[in-house]
Amino acid sequence: MLKVNVEGVYESVLGTGQVKYVNFEYTFETSRINPNGIYTHIARRFIPMLIEKDKKLKSPFSALRSFNIISIDKIADNNKCILGKNIDELDEWQIQDLACTFDLYDVPLYGKLPFNLIKDKAISSYFKKVLKFNVDDSKEKAKLDCVVKNADGTLRYDFTNSKVVVQMPQNYLAEKNKSEQKVKVSDLIEQAGQAYIGSVPDEVQNKPNTANEPQTPETGTGSKNQGSLFPSKNDLIS
Repeated sequence: MLKVNVEGVYESVLGTGQVKYVNFEYTFETSRINPNGIYTHIARRFIPMLIEKDKKLKSPFSALRSFNIISIDKIADNNKCILGKNIDELDEWQIQDLACTFDLYDVPLYGKLPFNLIKDKAISSYFKKVLKFNVDDSKEKAKLDCVVKNADGTLRYDFTNSKVVVQMPQNYLAEKNKSEQKVKVSDLIEQAGQAYIGSVPDEVQNKPNTANEPQTPETGTGSKNQGSLFPSKNDLIS
């Protein structure tokens, strides 16, 4: 597993149209991050979920303006690791971790759809892209023990009498490495201070956190997402 420490600034658009910039810093754990997609996964899957689940923050998340990767450390696998778990028992964070671990970009982001629909999409994507099982073919899908037929003839996943354990196929990483440019995580960290910096006021970019809720200099009214390198919550691609 990996322990990741990030810091950055997000934008909060208040009901009056006023824009507020809020500093944040989080440490989280993930089963694996492909260095080639590290910024995309952290920016789209993890940071918005961390902010929205942070009960200490009073300013709602509207858009991510900038972030830096402070550190990435390898740690021993623990009970948060998705490998070896029944895929049907994964929670909201672990489903996003599944998408990150196996680069399942078609899995909807947190909050874009009801969780049961996101999980169904994640399971389908895992079967198709990782286990190489064509779940888009209804005939092939019907052969799976974990698929049952509804009264109207449609198919759904049901793990009551069947389990699918998340695993890393032996040749999966080798195949991905052949098709992708090799990028070292250490190289990305060295560039992190210059990566993904949006249009954030100078006094906000390097302002340290000194309270339970990060310092939040207000910059008055402004257009949502102006100059930002990141999409807003509603514009994120699923």
